[in-house]
Amino acid sequence: MKKFMIMLMIGISLLTPSIASVHAEESSDMIVTKAIPSIFTVEIPKSIDLGATNSKSFVVSAKGNIDSYETLVVTAYNANMKRTGDDIYTKYAQVELQEAQWKGNELNSESSSVQGTVTFNETRAGSYTGTALFEVFLYDGPVIE
Repeated sequence: MKKFMIMLMIGISLLTPSIASVHAEESSDMIVTKAIPSIFTVEIPKSIDLGATNSKSFVVSAKGNIDSYETLVVTAYNANMKRTGDDIYTKYAQVELQEAQWKGNELNSESSSVQGTVTFNETRAGSYTGTALFEVFLYDGPVIE
């Protein structure tokens, strides 16, 4: 029973908030903190149909609230193209994306966009499909190129 009472007293003491005692002539400080995490959205086209053309433009957009010292960067990589029915075909569609980076003070709730282009200069008849990779990074600090 004595052990139970000691455990109960320890448990109650842990649940009691700590309060600073101050005499009438003294003052005390209270620290107030708040942390708002960075949040952003990047929109990238799900697909692009070149049709009979060699090149087509697309848009990548971003919006959000990131810290003033952070930089949001979107990088695009070429698409490895496959021709239907041809297992050894290896060519690439070139994916170019203009300067797709936003510093903390450049990004807000309004969407900001950059232009990109996909180019595939194939002249042989056939059906071609490939996947372009886009990487999205949030860096602490400026991006050095």
